[in-house]
Amino acid sequence: MSNIVLYKDTLSEDGLDKHRAWIAIKAEALMARYYQIQVDPIIKLDIIKGWMDSLQYYSPQEIEDAIRTHINDSPKIRPHEGMIRKIIIDVKKKSYRPPPPVKTLPKDIPSLQRRRELVAELTKGFTKSKKI
Repeated sequence: MSNIVLYKDTLSEDGLDKHRAWIAIKAEALMARYYQIQVDPIIKLDIIKGWMDSLQYYSPQEIEDAIRTHINDSPKIRPHEGMIRKIIIDVKKKSYRPPPPVKTLPKDIPSLQRRRELVAELTKGFTKSKKI
């Protein structure tokens, strides 16, 4: 099994902050394409935080590709972060190739007759125990 390295774990603290800010900008730009109801700034901040929390694990290229896929496939549906995340995961599932199976070395197992001979040789000096 291979160790999975998340994109956010490859970034410094400052790099992660910049990545999350980039996600916020992308989310705002994406949502601006669709009808938006006016919400309190605190609620909008919470919505954007949800986008950042959900997508921080993925590279900018993965996020941009998923946004582009959503716009091309479902242009009339206003996306949320879960939809973009699902697209990224689906692409990863399609592109995942399991590692080749480990080749096991053939075992030289002696035949039943040869095993009986080996047991007989090993137990030649032993005597049967008597029941008490």
